[in-house]
Amino acid sequence: MQKLVIQRLEFFLLGMFFVLTIFIFGHNLGFTALQSYDEAWYGVISRNLLSTSNPFLLEFNGKTFTDHPPFGFWLMALPAAFYGSNEISVRIISVITGAFSLILMYLIGRQLANRFVGVASAVMLFSMMWFVFRVRSGNLDVPFMCFELLTIFIALQKGKFQVYLTSISFSILFLIKTLIGIGLIPVLAFLLWRNRTNISFKSFAFSLLLGFLLVSPWYIINQVHDSSFLYHHFIEIGIRGSSNIFSLAGIAQSFQYLAIGVGKWYKVFLISLPVAVLLWWKKPKSRQSLIMLSLWALGFSPFLISSETEIWHLLPLYPVLSLITTFSLFSIIQYLPTKILTFTQWILLACFISVATFQFHQFSNLLYFNTQQFSAEKDIAIKAKIYSNLQLVETFYPATVYYAEQNIEPLYWQPNAYQIMKNKLKNGDADVFIINEKLKTMLEQDQIDFQVLESNTSYFIIKA
Repeated sequence: MQKLVIQRLEFFLLGMFFVLTIFIFGHNLGFTALQSYDEAWYGVISRNLLSTSNPFLLEFNGKTFTDHPPFGFWLMALPAAFYGSNEISVRIISVITGAFSLILMYLIGRQLANRFVGVASAVMLFSMMWFVFRVRSGNLDVPFMCFELLTIFIALQKGKFQVYLTSISFSILFLIKTLIGIGLIPVLAFLLWRNRTNISFKSFAFSLLLGFLLVSPWYIINQVHDSSFLYHHFIEIGIRGSSNIFSLAGIAQSFQYLAIGVGKWYKVFLISLPVAVLLWWKKPKSRQSLIMLSLWALGFSPFLISSETEIWHLLPLYPVLSLITTFSLFSIIQYLPTKILTFTQWILLACFISVATFQFHQFSNLLYFNTQQFSAEKDIAIKAKIYSNLQLVETFYPATVYYAEQNIEPLYWQPNAYQIMKNKLKNGDADVFIINEKLKTMLEQDQIDFQVLESNTSYFIIKA
């Protein structure tokens, strides 16, 4: 009876925590315009899904998009289908999956050790700066992390359908971001091996077949549509950093990114590493958990040895970094006398919460703006809706496509973009150009006749 009461209380508290994090992450979510490059880019792709007859063929600005699989965009399209395409609908999936990620962190930590580890690891992740930044952004990183954690959580369970559910979750993970899901294979292999007595060869084979059937349609359809698809997806995008791995400058930069992204937790993590080694030596019962966490970290370690790594690429490492830290520190104090153990656990948890609160307060002013960001770009793009034959001679390309709600020729990609625009204006072509103050001044100095159709403080829409 008491156990049932505790379970119900835990469920209630997790529900309250989920609602609270949704509120914190989602506050003023639509207050800033979508940012070029990826956020607005993905916003256009997810919006286009609502009007396509083939959800496996992603499209941006009139061209097929094959950099990433479709599942993340399917998720992003759901809010837009009900509430229209806007900043909130593009970002809300990251908010929801971010809140679920924290719940999953707690559940995984609790299963690895106890509730103290679960709460502390969730608190750590909650206060990592770049995790929160991406939670409030319409990108694929946080949905990927959510299914990363869900896959691990399912693989930790024991049950008749565990291997099938793991396969489904991993397939979804693989269908969110290009090749990155492969990083989970070492830890999943270990967890399935550890649970091998409950998994028959037949069920394992069927789970692999199930995963293949879920993943393969998108790849087959796109390869049939474009014979260069597989090369582009796996080579040009998937392993584009392979030629620059083991670069000392790249490695140093990646670790710097990791330190910036997690903030004060980086030093705490470094302190926990020798503690983890001590646990391995002194506490054999901890070894399986430490092996699991090590393999998990190892799977995503290529991000740390490539000069192509960006700060947001390291997000898949944040959960395992949190779990290594909390598992090590809370496990080592188990050697304390029983009389003071519980008290010490509460004190250590209070320290984690204090650090998290202080760090979140430090960067929270960067999250919640009182004014509309990038308003000039958004304003000029909205004004451009009524014009056709739009050509862009600036670099805020995806945001303009999103807010103008039409395909736009990115003239700036060409090295002689200004000269091309001049010639078209001289010839009286019907093209309409979006330019800035600098380009306007250059045209005036070159005595090129043009008329200004729309303008704001930073940009102009012109034609011959």
